[in-house]
Amino acid sequence: MQKWFLDNHKTEVKINNLVSVIDGVAVFVESVGKPNFYTYVIVPIDLKNKEVRTNGIWGLEGQVEMAIKSGLYAMTFEEEFANLDQYFESASKEYGFTGLTIEALEKVKGNGYSTPYYFVNPTGETFRKLYQEYIENPEKTLKHLKEFFLDNEDYYAAEDIGFGIHIYMEEAGQDSDQEVLNQIAKDIEEMNDIPKGEYGILLHDNDIDKRNANGYQGNSIERGHNNKIYKK
Repeated sequence: MQKWFLDNHKTEVKINNLVSVIDGVAVFVESVGKPNFYTYVIVPIDLKNKEVRTNGIWGLEGQVEMAIKSGLYAMTFEEEFANLDQYFESASKEYGFTGLTIEALEKVKGNGYSTPYYFVNPTGETFRKLYQEYIENPEKTLKHLKEFFLDNEDYYAAEDIGFGIHIYMEEAGQDSDQEVLNQIAKDIEEMNDIPKGEYGILLHDNDIDKRNANGYQGNSIERGHNNKIYKK
């Protein structure tokens, strides 16, 4: 297992996968220890001179920062996230849906803090401040995460923390089921012990593109856009 240290982000990561892109390679990585997250960077390759330009590594704007913020949020509210995870494990058996495999999360997604059923995308000034404190002093920040959020609880809202839930029908050839989507939405609306955030749900059939673990089809159904669920 090869490890890197993302110098600009004060974080050690391990390499999970390499994917060829134009004039380079996409390197999918996972943090070592906590905060836990997945992300990716692009390493340019000079094909003419057969050189790997390690000094030119870049990522999509804000991609790595978002990943770290989401990992810090999940690390702070471990109990609430555990409740959400437990719900999906139980509901998947009861309602007949499934999530992505861990291998897919590791090798082709790179969506920050992620589980087989959802990923987290924090935004806003409070999370920018959190990220800056982490970069300046990672060890101190990790010890005082709860304190940070208590001090700033009036300055971030559910709208600042997006939960993207992507789930899939368990059986091949089975269309997305509106009753399943409605039941999951109802359950989330009624739960009080899960993380604060803005929840959107996408339910797909079982046909998933293995190249990018994308299951979106014309028959995918959702609870989102102007009808998201807000847990405050």
